[in-house]
Amino acid sequence: MKTQILGKEGELQAKKFLEQHGIEVLEQNYRTKTGEIDFICRDKQEIVFVEVKSRMTGAFGEGSEAVNGRKQDKMIKTALFYLQSNRWDERPYRFDVISILINSNQINHIRNAFP
Repeated sequence: MKTQILGKEGELQAKKFLEQHGIEVLEQNYRTKTGEIDFICRDKQEIVFVEVKSRMTGAFGEGSEAVNGRKQDKMIKTALFYLQSNRWDERPYRFDVISILINSNQINHIRNAFP
């Protein structure tokens, strides 16, 4: 499966998962010059920035392992831009990672994955 198709399939599954768990999706594939965030959501009063990583199998490790320091820095900068543009500077927020193994339909939701 091509990487782009794999990514889109993972995002579809992640969106369903989030909505089934009462997390409202506000934005999808939010992009700025500083980076991109797969989903921006609201979980009660908290704003949640979500990165989705999909793999066909777990042979090369879990997708969450690919959210390294560089990716985290980009997400943080993009998230702060989003919060400031929406005047939500004072709202609580967190960063989550969703790892999906497509072949086994496994979803691992890591809340507060990094500060």
